[in-house]
Amino acid sequence: MTTTAAPTLEPAEMDAIAIGRHADPFAALGLHPDPTGKGLVLRAFLPRAGSVEVLGTNGRKIVELTRVHDAGLFEARLPRRKNRFAYRLRIDAAEIIDDAYRFPRQVYDDDAYLFNEGTYELGAKVIHCSSS
Repeated sequence: MTTTAAPTLEPAEMDAIAIGRHADPFAALGLHPDPTGKGLVLRAFLPRAGSVEVLGTNGRKIVELTRVHDAGLFEARLPRRKNRFAYRLRIDAAEIIDDAYRFPRQVYDDDAYLFNEGTYELGAKVIHCSSS
């Protein structure tokens, strides 16, 4: 079940997503607690999509997202869902994709701070092992 209501993001935040200037898209896109306190809300930014459906791991449709911004921001409220769950997105009833925002962020505040400071070492680190 889904409820259709006003978007859960402020217009300025939706605009920031639309123009690629949102400071923390992981805080807005993907699954999050609904601000009303009732269940979860799922948001996806898919500029070329006409329609977006959420599929469970079994391939069954859970809900159809509603376009809440002309640039291609979609969302649906899931009042009965209390916990995060694995899902995929079906775009325009054809293409099925994994939502990158379904997964946890890979760069954390400490990493971003060090990177911006210029002291963060990028790449893999060599671990020296001894076979003795």
